[in-house]
Amino acid sequence: MRLEPRPVQQYFVYGILIISLWSTVTNLVPVSVSFVLLVPLVPYALAQNPSVPPCVTTLAGLYGYFLISTLLYGATSLVEPDFYRRDGNFFVTMLPILVGGIFTIHTDVEKVMSAFVKWTTLCNLPFMCFFLATHSNLVVSEDIYHFLFISHNAAGGFLSMVVAFALGLLIERRRSVAMWASVLLGLLALWVTYSRGSVFGLAVALFIVLVLRERYLKTLIALTAGSTALVLSFTYRVWLSMGQPPGIMYRGGTLFAEAQGDVINSTFLDRLFFLWPRAVYLFLHSPIFGTGFGSFNDIPYRLEGIPHVFMYNQPYELIFNAAHAHNTFLHVLAETGLVGLGLLIAFLYQLWKYIGTLEQASVRLGMKLAFWNAIFSSLTEHRLFTPSEMLPFTILLAIALAGRAGVVESGAPASPATVGARE
Repeated sequence: MRLEPRPVQQYFVYGILIISLWSTVTNLVPVSVSFVLLVPLVPYALAQNPSVPPCVTTLAGLYGYFLISTLLYGATSLVEPDFYRRDGNFFVTMLPILVGGIFTIHTDVEKVMSAFVKWTTLCNLPFMCFFLATHSNLVVSEDIYHFLFISHNAAGGFLSMVVAFALGLLIERRRSVAMWASVLLGLLALWVTYSRGSVFGLAVALFIVLVLRERYLKTLIALTAGSTALVLSFTYRVWLSMGQPPGIMYRGGTLFAEAQGDVINSTFLDRLFFLWPRAVYLFLHSPIFGTGFGSFNDIPYRLEGIPHVFMYNQPYELIFNAAHAHNTFLHVLAETGLVGLGLLIAFLYQLWKYIGTLEQASVRLGMKLAFWNAIFSSLTEHRLFTPSEMLPFTILLAIALAGRAGVVESGAPASPATVGARE
C-alpha cells in the first residue's frame, strides 16, 4: 500500500538533496551539508517506511557503535563544530545514506548524475583555463590546482569522484561531446591537483571494474591486507626503536631529516614509519574496542585499562585536526578496534551489493568506480569519511536509494512530483 504523495514534503526532500549535491563543488561555503535539515523528518518518515535496505541497517549499526565510543571517550566532542569537520566527519559524510534509505524520491538518477557532472565541468572550466594560463609546468608539485577547495587533496578527491561518474555515463550511455569534455577536463584537473592518493584510487578502481570486471576481489583484498601487514611488521619495529615519535618532524625522526624538505618523500615516510605504526600501537594495546573514537590525534597518549585487552586514552585535551592515520582502515582499527573495523567492512560489503542492483547501467558503473576509488584512496589517506570526496558519492547514493522503488515498480523513472513515503 502506498500513501498519497505530499507535495510539500516531496519537493522539500528532493530540493534539499539536489542543493546539497550541487554545492559539493566547494568546501569554502558548507552548503553541501544542507541535508542535515532533513534529520527532524526522519522519525516521521521511518514510521511510514520501517523497511530499509541492509546497507542502511548496517550503517545504522556503525553509527550506533561510533556514537557509543565517542560518548565513552569524549562526550563533549558532540557539541563541538570542529569535531564534525575533523575527527567526527563520519557522522556528517554518511548521513545522506541513512536519509536516502528512509525517504522516497521517484526520479531519474542517471539524469541527476549527468546534470551534476555537467554542472561541475562548467564550474571547473574557467578555473582550469586560468590555471593553465598562469602555470607553465604541469608536472611538478609547485604548480598545484585547488579548484574551489582549501586543500589540494580535497580538490583531488572530489574530482576523482566526478571523473568516475562521468566515465560511467560515457561508457554506458551518453557518448556525447559534453561527456567526453567532462572526462578529459576532469582527468587533467585531477592530475594538476597533485593528489597522488586520488589518482591512485581512481586508477585501481578502473583496473578492478573495467579490466578485472570485479573478478578475483577476494584475492586482491587478501593481497592488499597481507602486504600492508608485512610492511607494518617491519616499520613498526623501526618506529619502536626510534622511541615512538609522533611524526617525521618530531625529535626521533632524524633518520629521515634529508627527506623533510621533499614533499613526496616526507609524506610517504611519515605514513609508513610514523603514522601507521602509531595506529598499530593503539590497536595492540586495545584490540577489541580500540582506544576511543577520535583518540588517534590526541597526543601524548595516556592509555589506561587492561593492556592488550581494553585500554582507553585519557587525553589532557581533545584535539580536533586533520592529523589522522592517513589510512581509514588502520585509523578505524586503532580508535574502535576489531569491532569497529568489522562493522565498517560489513557496511561496505552491503553497500557494494546494493550498488550492483542499481537498474541503470550508467549509474551502476559510475557508482562502482566511485566505490572502489573511495576504498583504495583510503589506503593512503583518510578518504572514506572525508566530505570533499565522499559527499558527491553519498548524496547521489541517497537519491538512488530513495528512488529505488519508483524505478523497480513502474519500470521507468518517475517524476520528482511522485515523492512519498513507503509502507
